Parts: sequence; structure tokens; C-alpha cells
Amino acid sequence: MEKIAAILKDEEGEKEYQELAAACRRYWNDTFVDPETKKTRGLDGKLCDTQCSYVLGLQYGVMEDCKAAAEHLLRKTRAANHTVGTGFFGTGLLNQALCDTGASEDAYKLMLKEYPDIMTVEQMCEVLGISTKTGYRLLREKKICCLKVGRAYRIPKAHLFTYLCIGGEETSI
Repeated sequence: MEKIAAILKDEEGEKEYQELAAACRRYWNDTFVDPETKKTRGLDGKLCDTQCSYVLGLQYGVMEDCKAAAEHLLRKTRAANHTVGTGFFGTGLLNQALCDTGASEDAYKLMLKEYPDIMTVEQMCEVLGISTKTGYRLLREKKICCLKVGRAYRIPKAHLFTYLCIGGEETSI
């Protein structure tokens, strides 16, 4: 809202929303972050210390000590052997939080963990939820970079991520 007020050149509204955001951040940190350990806690004051609690605080911009929260998130992620443990609310934000805080390698380890680093066409198609015919077309059109070993295509997982981030075809329902 602060940004919208600024765009509309509503200085009074911008200031009001800045103050409201600051009050929300203060409340959140006073309520849900232990001041000594910087670990998260529940509304009851008991230790929470979960991936999700750090992810939400970081991604929603309410954490005052982002460095400490990022370290705790990384600790929890590594302790879980790079398994998603956020539950429904934090799952979609976990990898972005890791990348935003400089832990891209750890984010990579979370992605498609059950697949090898170099995939077959069939594995790639399974991940993308497409037919093998469409998969081969994407490879022939060089929309997904691949290696050719003899007559077989091999797709490095990193190239699949690149395709998903910048080249994925949008579909409409």
C-alpha cells in the first residue's frame, strides 16, 4: 500500500503505510522472535524454530534480523537433509527464501531430489508433466539445452531449471 500511495503521490498515505508496516514488523518480531537466540517462537512464547517460520518471516519482509533468520533457515534445511519441512504455507516460498539469502546450492538440493543430476528424456517429461513427443520437440527446438550421447539425449537438471525459469511455455486452462 505504501508503494501505491507513493505512485499516487499521496505523501500522507505513504507515511501512514510506512508507520503501519513498521508497527507490524515490531509486533511480529516482539511476538515471534526470541531476542537472545533469534529463533522463532509461537504465540505462547514456546520455541517454534521451523523452516516455515523463518521462510514466512523472510519472504514477507517482517524479520528484523534477516541474517540470523537466514542462518536458522539454512540450519533447519540442512538438518532435514534438504527435505521440505514447511508444510503447506511455506512450501512455495522455501526455495526463493534460500536463493534470496545466498543459499542457492541448498535450494538446488531441494529441487527434484529424487531425480539424477543428468536425466533421460522420459524423466524430464515426467517432471514437466508432458508427453515424450513434446519433450523431444523441446529438445530439437533447443528450448531445453541437452547433451547427446550417441543417439540418446541427456538433460542436466540445471538446464531444466533454466527452462522452467525463463522459457517455460505458459498454458491456459
